[in-house]
Formats: sequence, C-alpha cells, structure tokens
Amino acid sequence: MDIQEFATANGLSRNENGGFYISGAEFGKAKWVEIIAIYFDAINEATNSECSCSIRDLARKAKISNHSAAKAIAYHEAGYISRIRKGNGRNGVGAMKSFRTNHDAYIYLLYKQKPKRPIESYMSKFNKKFNIELSHSFITRWFHQIG
Repeated sequence: MDIQEFATANGLSRNENGGFYISGAEFGKAKWVEIIAIYFDAINEATNSECSCSIRDLARKAKISNHSAAKAIAYHEAGYISRIRKGNGRNGVGAMKSFRTNHDAYIYLLYKQKPKRPIESYMSKFNKKFNIELSHSFITRWFHQIG
C-alpha cells in the first residue's frame, strides 16, 4: 500500500503541493501558526528587501493550497488568526424570525386565553397580527423551550 492509498483509506486527500487534508475541514489554530511560521522564516531568510515569499512559494513550502497560503499571509499581516463565524450568530427559538418580547408575549397571551387552543390557531392568529408565518413545529418548540 502506497501513501496515497493509505491517505485515501483514512479519509484524506492530497493537494497539488503534496500536502494532506480532510476535505471540508478547516485548519486548527496550531496548523495556521505552523504555516505562518514557515512564511515568517521565508521572509526573514530573504537577503534582498524586495525579495519576499509569494503565495505560491508559501503554498509549496507548507504543502497547502494557494487559497490557504493567501489566508495565512493575510493572518500574518493582520497579526492574528481571524475566523469567519459560521451560522447566523443568533440562538434561541424565534431568533431566525427576529422574534421580540412582544411576539413571545402574544403567544403566551393566546395560551392564557385558551390553554387547549390547537396549534393551527396559534399559527393563523400570529400570522394575522404580525404577518409572520409560523410552522407547526415552531409552535411546538416554542412551548417546549419557552412556554
């Protein structure tokens, strides 16, 4: 079994510069620091002030893609490793629908008026008042987490 077969059997792919990676997985902070250290060393080794380490040079030396090399250089220039936050930054029931306290209060008011109210009634009354459509599962989650 050669290294390519071994890597493939373990869920790894090989990039054009000979490095291994997991498709779709981001580098950890330690890997970014390792790449930036390679870039830093390459810059410091340059004897001519005009000579620097290009994206392609870094990609070859660190065995990463050109895209990752460009990100590493940007992190080096910024002085920190920035991560793009995934998701919408919101949490909780109703966050995606921009729920406010008055929305929660209205659902609770409907409940207080008629505790045995069918879920479809919550959906239609809420839509009529706020022009926001709620699903059956949304109302169920609301009662499990908030109500």
